[in-house]
Amino acid sequence: MKKYFGVSRNVFFLGIVSMLNDFSSEMIQAVMPIFLTMTLGAPVFIVGLIEGVADALASILKIIFGWISDRWKVRKKFAVVGYILSVSTRPFLTLVSSFWHVFFLRAVDRIGKGMRDAPRDALISESTESGTLGRSFGFHRMMDTFGGMLGPLLVFFSFQYSLGLINLYFSLRLVWEHSQLSRLCLLRSIPELKRRFPWLPQGWTCRS
Repeated sequence: MKKYFGVSRNVFFLGIVSMLNDFSSEMIQAVMPIFLTMTLGAPVFIVGLIEGVADALASILKIIFGWISDRWKVRKKFAVVGYILSVSTRPFLTLVSSFWHVFFLRAVDRIGKGMRDAPRDALISESTESGTLGRSFGFHRMMDTFGGMLGPLLVFFSFQYSLGLINLYFSLRLVWEHSQLSRLCLLRSIPELKRRFPWLPQGWTCRS
């Protein structure tokens, strides 16, 4: 199987998708508290409430969709749908007029994260030979963290010239969303499953 930088095709493109997703996500999260409190007039405790509820929702759903993914033998579809669900909420951030709108959109965004994370990690594992698992997960985390670092940096330097035009960042983010979703289409099925798990029934395939 063809490899990119020592990792499989699926791992490479999942790393690219995660980098772009975190780049765009952290661009917004870097200014979200200011946007909520100064632009939308939200009380300070609302900022913590929104993030607390959203992260709790994502954590609970990771367990649920991880179990469903194992039971249905579905990986790619959950990952794709999870990313699409998160991305679909983000254009509406340019239109919000109340912090409750942000609360709802952020919750839906985290539902998408909870849906995709466990199946995505399973997809990475099933796309990787046993001797290179550490390298594959390390590559994915590196790309994820790299994107999360670049997003706030771009916001920091851009604010020196944009004079606080927050909606500019919401719009710029959409360009990256389209890029990351297009790369998800490049993921392939997992032919390694039969090789790595010879006990699977004859004719069994993974519904990727």
